[in-house]
Amino acid sequence: MSDLGLYLSQSIDWLSPNLTVNLQIKNFPKSQINTIIKVDENNQCQWIAIRGTDNLENWILDFDYIEHRFDTREPNKDPLIMNFHSGFYKGTIGIYEDIISNQNLSPSYATHITGHSLGGAVAAILMILLYHDGYSIDQCVTFGQPKVTDAKGAKRCEDLPLLRIIDEKDIVPSLPPNTLLNLTKGKYEHFASEIILHSGYYDYHLHHQAFRATDSFWSHLWQAISLDDVSSFPSNIEDHYMSNYLLNLLSNMENSDFQLKSILEK
Repeated sequence: MSDLGLYLSQSIDWLSPNLTVNLQIKNFPKSQINTIIKVDENNQCQWIAIRGTDNLENWILDFDYIEHRFDTREPNKDPLIMNFHSGFYKGTIGIYEDIISNQNLSPSYATHITGHSLGGAVAAILMILLYHDGYSIDQCVTFGQPKVTDAKGAKRCEDLPLLRIIDEKDIVPSLPPNTLLNLTKGKYEHFASEIILHSGYYDYHLHHQAFRATDSFWSHLWQAISLDDVSSFPSNIEDHYMSNYLLNLLSNMENSDFQLKSILEK
C-alpha cells in the first residue's frame, strides 16, 4: 500500500521536498491514533496525517454527542457551540491540545490535513478546531470518513475546505447510524465536498448529497444481508481498506479526464 500511496502522491503533487526535515511522528496510545506532522519552513506549509485504529466498532458505539464551546474574540458575542460524536471528539482533543501546547504548527502556514477511517473523522474535527483558532487551512482530505457532527454542525461547516473521498460500497461513511436515540438530539450528517468512487467512474459534488444511498447505514446493512456478508460487517470489508481507495482513485484518474486530478490538487 505504501508504494500505491507514494505513486498517487507523486501523480497529484501531494509530496513536498525534503520530507525528512521537520518530520514528527507521534503515538497516542489511549486512543490508538498515530499522527505524522511535517512542516516545510521554506514553502511555509505543513501537513498532518492521521492514522486511526483497526477497532472502529468500539468508537462507533460511543455515538452520543459531546458539546464543544469555541472561544470568541468578541466579548459581547455568545461562543459558537457545536455537537460532535463523543468518541471521535475525545480522540481528536488529545492531538489538538498537543499541537497547541507544543506549538507544533504555525497558524500562518498553509495547513493540509488527511486521514482514513477513524483518522478521517479525527482529521475533520481537527480541521474545525484549528480553523476556529485562526489557522490557515488549505485543504483537509479524508478517506472513508464516518460522520462527526449533527445537522446543525454540518450546516455551520459546509464551506470549510474539506474533501471527503468515499467508495460507494464502503459502509463506514454511513456510520454512525441514525437511530431513534440520536435522532432526538439531531441526526448525524456529513458536510462539504465529496468524491464518490464507483467502478470505473466517480461523482463529484461541491456540497454533500444527504439523501444518497451511500449515506444510509441501513441500505448498506440490507445489501450485506442480501449478499450473506454480515459476518464481515462493518469494518472487516475490503471496500473500506485504504489500498482499495488508492487503487480506485488511480483507476479513475487513468480512465477519465483531468478533472479528478485537478480536484485533488486543490
